[in-house]
Amino acid sequence: GERSDGVLVGGRVEPHKMNDCCDGRADDGEVRVPASVRTADGEFRILLRKTAKQSTLGVDIDMSSGTKMLVTGLVPGMINDWNKGRKNDQVCIGDEIVEVNGIRGDCNRMTDRVVDDKELQITIRPRRGVTDANQHRV
Repeated sequence: GERSDGVLVGGRVEPHKMNDCCDGRADDGEVRVPASVRTADGEFRILLRKTAKQSTLGVDIDMSSGTKMLVTGLVPGMINDWNKGRKNDQVCIGDEIVEVNGIRGDCNRMTDRVVDDKELQITIRPRRGVTDANQHRV
């Protein structure tokens, strides 16, 4: 099934408050997307929003596959903020970023979305194991 528990805004997770009709609008009328949704194949999606204070993901990645971004390191940034205080759906070394804002299978296009878009819906494929080659920081 799918699970959601908040929206990451400026380094903090705000409660995901859906009204009775569940149309994607919070009780205060602001449109919000669940910050973490688990998919049937074990991947999960997170929503990150860049702010004036925080605009980088804060991950070292290996893009040598050309189709996915292997997380090889974590540094201060939006993903580190996302991970704080979470028991489930943390982004870890060895996980793969497989989709960014609907782009899947093309690291260069996914990187463009990370750089250019203010809101990032990122799909993570949990996996263990680390590769040292071809690291980039985004």
